[in-house]
Amino acid sequence: MNSTYHEFFRHSDMVHNNPGEAPFVTKFNDTAFLKSWGYTGQCPKFFLPAAITYDSFDAFLLPAGPAEREWSEKMAAAIDGHLKDAKANNMPLYPLFGEDDRALEIGDAIKSR
Repeated sequence: MNSTYHEFFRHSDMVHNNPGEAPFVTKFNDTAFLKSWGYTGQCPKFFLPAAITYDSFDAFLLPAGPAEREWSEKMAAAIDGHLKDAKANNMPLYPLFGEDDRALEIGDAIKSR
């Protein structure tokens, strides 16, 4: 392991929230706090498939109105907020991308049509 690798991981947070559960309430999600502690990056876990409405592809997949659509829109807003906060604090992001159950449901909906 080289020193650059070590420095990166020593100064990057990795608070990961689970979709469908309440986010962790911790100051380690706050980029200004992380900067004050000398952190040089954040590794947020973004569930991108859950933050897309797929309207331009097929409005059937996530129609306006249901709780799932509202949850997806909130997820997208949270990701946008995280990106804006990181930019405002000059904090590099090294996001992890994960699949979630909603992406699997969308795949099942496509197969069943």
